[in-house]
Amino acid sequence: MSTDRGGLPLKVFAGHPGRVLALLAAYFFLQVAIRVWAGLPLEKDEAEQVFFSQWFCAGYGKQPPLYTWLQRVVFFITGPSVLGLAVLKNSLLLGTYVSVFAAARRTLSDPWLVAAAPLATFLVPQIAWESQRDLTHSVAATFSVSVLLYAVVVTSQTRRPIAYAVVGLATGMAVLSKYNTVIPIAAILMAALACRPYRDVVRSRKILIAMAVATVVIAPHAVWLIDHWQASVGRTAQKLMTDVPVEHWARVRTGVVAVLSGWMSVVALPSVVVALACGGELFGVMSERTPITRFLTWVFWIGLALIVAMVVAGYGARFRARWLQPLLFCYPLYLLLKLDAFGGDRRTAATRVAWVGLLAMAAVPTMMVLRERGSNDVQDSRCPPYEISTFNDGLCVSGRDRSRFMIAKSAVDAGVLRIELQGAPVHSIAHPWLSEGRGDGGYASRSLRP
Repeated sequence: MSTDRGGLPLKVFAGHPGRVLALLAAYFFLQVAIRVWAGLPLEKDEAEQVFFSQWFCAGYGKQPPLYTWLQRVVFFITGPSVLGLAVLKNSLLLGTYVSVFAAARRTLSDPWLVAAAPLATFLVPQIAWESQRDLTHSVAATFSVSVLLYAVVVTSQTRRPIAYAVVGLATGMAVLSKYNTVIPIAAILMAALACRPYRDVVRSRKILIAMAVATVVIAPHAVWLIDHWQASVGRTAQKLMTDVPVEHWARVRTGVVAVLSGWMSVVALPSVVVALACGGELFGVMSERTPITRFLTWVFWIGLALIVAMVVAGYGARFRARWLQPLLFCYPLYLLLKLDAFGGDRRTAATRVAWVGLLAMAAVPTMMVLRERGSNDVQDSRCPPYEISTFNDGLCVSGRDRSRFMIAKSAVDAGVLRIELQGAPVHSIAHPWLSEGRGDGGYASRSLRP
């Protein structure tokens, strides 16, 4: 395929970063519009965020607090609404794609491959589809690690103190997004120690700047975590171990199969597309090595080893492919880096990848619209509209009287109810501790009962 005949997308975007950013912004604006058009019902994670974002706390339970903090800020502007939910999620997703694009500009030599990099990221189903459908904390985690990767690349090239500070900030944000980000963070650190250009980054005294910033960011939640370990990390570990065979090695087998199948579900489509794009030269492409590809290869292998070690320890029989997002989000960029080093007709290959990425980019909002039109088939995965009748101090009340707060059985029910009551305060029997010391005299902790 000649680039003259088939290279229109990259002719428009190559060497014009503003156009690439405008395309990405327009896409995620469209996703916000589709989500607002769809309206209720909420996904379960969305409903929980509507409930928890009523308070600013150092921790909220089994998940770290960053996403909820950000959601609270967005709701301050938009009010508790589907719009606020969609704006935050799509802003973080846009940030992830922008970080990949920025890293591509720093590491790829061909502007056509640079322009193809964010489009290739749409080939990862867990990012392009699952993140839109039903993810929250994983979206924030992927964004944070994408900023971390970009900051590491910049730090290796410039050694500027501000770059080290961003490394620390992104590390802290990642830990506050999802606890399992310790795996990609550890993988990046160990990979840096294994690769000479990045080893000097870690050995520099300026790394103390990154450590100090990360410590400041993480500290409030770490203090909270000491007193709430079982309610947070303990519950997450329990979730990984329940509803699986009791015998240890049966859990290990189940977990390893889940990890490998999840890994393949992430890397398969980008690998196939790049293999076809480079005319069947995938093995030659993958054999190319540069400092950045060696670094990312170490990141992937170390990350996989750490995950398998977690499974062998008994934590991972219920592994989900989406947990690989913060580790493998940059896999399409990795393939393009290999292609860049391989040489040959890179622009033709980049154009082919870009066309498939554009098709995926068009397919996701189309599928979202079709999903809403056929919503009767997906209601089981969502939260049904809440009946405006619940228990308040043991009395069944109806209506939308904001002079007294409403009470629901769970955080999910409370979140749905808060949306339907247009922002009225709602509490949950399952989370009475959130009300303690917040102006209601400990009402929830004393009198909430099923």
